[in-house]
Amino acid sequence: MALGDQVTRLYTRLQAYPGIKSVWLPMPDDFPEGGTLPAFGISFGQFEALSSNVTVFDYPIVVTYLHESFPEDWNYQLPAAVMDMPQNLFAWLAADSALVHNAYGIDFAQPAGNVGITEWWDRTYAGCDLYIRLKEKVNTAWA
Repeated sequence: MALGDQVTRLYTRLQAYPGIKSVWLPMPDDFPEGGTLPAFGISFGQFEALSSNVTVFDYPIVVTYLHESFPEDWNYQLPAAVMDMPQNLFAWLAADSALVHNAYGIDFAQPAGNVGITEWWDRTYAGCDLYIRLKEKVNTAWA
């Protein structure tokens, strides 16, 4: 399954997550606010290609969950939805057999992510990031 198909499948799976109002690919340039949250954003890192008789393309992706704007309140308690999201999102993605098992599948990077304060531009949000790697295998044609 090519990267475009894998990303489409990932995007569709994230849109189906219960309670999510927005999914962005890529993350927006403006500030996510109120009616668009909670939301997921998808960002890409630098990819790797490991060549042999079969070339493996490794595409690092960050799935960002923005729950709400982080208030400037020292007594703010992270909602349970934020603290539970890394494990819930992992389970949600892993349950999609087409996303996980087609082509070469999905790996969960190490470290796997972070939870608490997520920054976007110069604002902070209560949320988390999950680091994943989509992989694609291609038979290599050597000249």
